[in-house]
Amino acid sequence: MKSNGRIVLLTLLACVVLISTGCGYQYKCNVTFGGPPCGSGGTGGLNTTGTGGNSNGGGASDFLYTMPSGGSGGFILQGAVLSGGTFVTLTGVTLPTVPIGFYSDFDIVNKKFLYIPNTTENNGVTGVAEVHTFVVNHSDGSLSAVSGSPFQTSQTFSDTIASDNQGKFLFIGDRGGFNFAGASIASFLINPTTGALTAAPGSPIPVSGSPNVMAVDGSGKYLYASFATAGGIMAFNIDQTTGALTPMVGSPFNVNAGTNMTDIKTDSTGKFLIGTTNTFSNSTNPHPDPHLYVISINQTTGALNTAVPFPTANLAFAVTTNPVTPFVYGFTEDTASSPTGIEGFSLDASGTLTPIVGSPFTTLTGGFFGKFDQNGTQLFYPMPGSKFSVVGANATTGVLTQTAPPLLMSTSDVFAVTN
Repeated sequence: MKSNGRIVLLTLLACVVLISTGCGYQYKCNVTFGGPPCGSGGTGGLNTTGTGGNSNGGGASDFLYTMPSGGSGGFILQGAVLSGGTFVTLTGVTLPTVPIGFYSDFDIVNKKFLYIPNTTENNGVTGVAEVHTFVVNHSDGSLSAVSGSPFQTSQTFSDTIASDNQGKFLFIGDRGGFNFAGASIASFLINPTTGALTAAPGSPIPVSGSPNVMAVDGSGKYLYASFATAGGIMAFNIDQTTGALTPMVGSPFNVNAGTNMTDIKTDSTGKFLIGTTNTFSNSTNPHPDPHLYVISINQTTGALNTAVPFPTANLAFAVTTNPVTPFVYGFTEDTASSPTGIEGFSLDASGTLTPIVGSPFTTLTGGFFGKFDQNGTQLFYPMPGSKFSVVGANATTGVLTQTAPPLLMSTSDVFAVTN
């Protein structure tokens, strides 16, 4: 699911053509701006007084921030709000502008700090790897820059991003160049009051693989990075005071011999990693096997055990986990690389995945990846055709239902959501 290529936003017109014909929208995580074609934004303003809409009635709001799919001279961030059962573009505030460059993912920590890794680019020349940092205003959705932002990572590129559930540390991966040359992981201590970043001792540390996707276990003690070499997952101990990383004994762990894990997420208990093996499909790289994989974590050492496969109805492309409840969701596709819907599973204490009643959720339009809000009540995901969809998750059964009509936005597939 992660490609080693990096694409500047303004070069994606050709990709847009492919996407509009049903091809190519699979480059979720870090093929920058492999998103849907441009479209008109929705209308409406912030409404925090409505009722209904699953768990977002009675004044509660979810804010979504994303990157536009085209522009020049800088990109004005875009926002949307889910409130009172409506999902509309954010109006009445001016969101910040970030420079032209490479963008791979967003992250929101402690429900209030938005982190945007970026590598600046000017006329084809790569500039500085950095992290733009903003504070979220929950009254109107506006963003204000944190003092000292952007924070430099001392890497060539800022690609992947991960944080711990406790909101103490932030990690930025540089996937490196040919044969992963120059790959590294930068680590930062997060100021809990201001959101400012302080580089950990020894950051960034060089790594032998490419940190294509990263995840932190539920205890916040271990960082895992999956890379495109025979199923290997790199593992690191996290210094709980500084955020410094130390390679774990036995790392990398070859959890799935012969097939790399291209997406990994931690479950709500932090005892497991859930993974998929898809990258993208073409004549030389066939579709993946239809499975999700469960990898148990040694709670004492952080070591990883062998991945255990569980079948999906269709071809598993990406996975997301509910941060609060024991439910796992696979984003799947057919052999024509079109989304086939979302498949839900319950995860028990032994690491067994059992399909949720009603899964696959064929009444919901599918996508290729998604993110939950921190309360675990709403799942957001980009759809083909420049739309975002939001579905509510039943806390008891895990069943997904449409929360509001999909929102049309001129957007990429890079986003974060908070409540």
